[in-house]
Amino acid sequence: IDSRSESLGHSQGSGNLQMSKAGMKLMTPGQISRMPKNDCILFLKGERPIYDKKNWPFNTEVFKEAEKIAGQNGYKNPVYVSYDERKKIYITTRFESRLNYISKEEFTFFEEKAKEDSNIQTFQIDEEAFLYLNFNETPQPSLRELEKMVKEIQVAEVNEEEEKETDQQPDMLQDREQWDLSGDIIDCFRRYSSELSPEEQEEIIKGIEEGLTDQDVKRYFTLVGAEKMRQYRRVLMVAKIRDEDN
Repeated sequence: IDSRSESLGHSQGSGNLQMSKAGMKLMTPGQISRMPKNDCILFLKGERPIYDKKNWPFNTEVFKEAEKIAGQNGYKNPVYVSYDERKKIYITTRFESRLNYISKEEFTFFEEKAKEDSNIQTFQIDEEAFLYLNFNETPQPSLRELEKMVKEIQVAEVNEEEEKETDQQPDMLQDREQWDLSGDIIDCFRRYSSELSPEEQEEIIKGIEEGLTDQDVKRYFTLVGAEKMRQYRRVLMVAKIRDEDN
């Protein structure tokens, strides 16, 4: 509420003009506290004050619908802000959808933050395992449940690979039985090294280094699997040591 006053004075040989503008607050805190809880006053510039009832939003259909959509957990801010203490910067991540792509640098940052903040969970999966994740479950799976799903998928993949290897072993064994092991062990190694796994190659090299004869190494050269080769090599080494002792 504004107020204004003007005064004009004249005296012999001089004149005086004074203008002042004073006002008061629209309402003091004390006046507001004495108003009924459900009442309000609207002050519009150039208009008379309007006395009205408050429109509480909590009992409206719109609010009830929004509350229903938010669910039991309520509304969650779609923006997550983390502070990088090393670079002295804030990183803002806006969760516009359930799936957000981040850079390798951002993943490294979140991986470090996960060690300090239990609310951040990181785990790595390959593309095939990711395709098996079901994001449409009701209720939505938590991070712990997603991590469990990933581990189950990875275990299933390992089991499938082991089954495939088991099925392939008879065929591989039959193929290796047809190998030509003529010549010395070095010739055999050069001939079939591309068909041996790195672990199998290592077992053959160890047998040569430990002093086994070419004939001994050839006895396990065609076996399938480094573990079987290792067991056979150890048996041959024990027999060799006993022969030397005798």
